[in-house]
Amino acid sequence: MAPYSGGTLAEEITTNKLFNILSLEKSTGELQTLDTDFYASVKKFIEGLSQVEGKETEAKNASKLLANIMERRKQKILIYLAYNKPLPKPMPAEEENLYNEILKILNSSDKENKSVKIKILEDLPEVITPYGKKLGPFKAGQLIEVDSGEDENFLVVNKIGEKV
Repeated sequence: MAPYSGGTLAEEITTNKLFNILSLEKSTGELQTLDTDFYASVKKFIEGLSQVEGKETEAKNASKLLANIMERRKQKILIYLAYNKPLPKPMPAEEENLYNEILKILNSSDKENKSVKIKILEDLPEVITPYGKKLGPFKAGQLIEVDSGEDENFLVVNKIGEKV
C-alpha cells in the first residue's frame, strides 16, 4: 500500500483512505509521507460529511480515524527526535512544526546542562545537597566541575566555592 501523496486531497479523502493510512502507520515504525495540507484537507472532508444528512456516523468514524492517525504519528515523531532522525518529506506542516519546536526545547536544555568549574574555598567533607546529590570531600583550592544549575548554585550561595 503506497502512502498518500499528490492531487487535490480534499476530493480524494475517503473514510476508507483514512483507514488505510492508519493501517499503514500501525504496520511500520517509519512515518509515512503525507501532503503538507493533509490535516486541513481531512478536516474539510469531515466537516463536509457532518453537513450531509445521514453521514453523521461516517463523520464520527472519520474523526476517530484522524485522531488515531495523529496519535500514532506523534509517537513516531518523538521516536525520530530521540534518535536524531530527520523527518521524511513531504510532511504535514503541523507535524513539521511540532518536530522543530520539540527539537528547539531539547537543544536548549542540552545547553543548560553544561558543566561549570568551581574553586572550592575551604576543606569540605562529603555533603548531601538539598537536591539529594552527594558532593565531596574536597580540599581548599581544589578545582571541580559540576553541572550548571542546582549544584553550582548550592556551592556558590553557601560560600563553599566560587565560579572560575
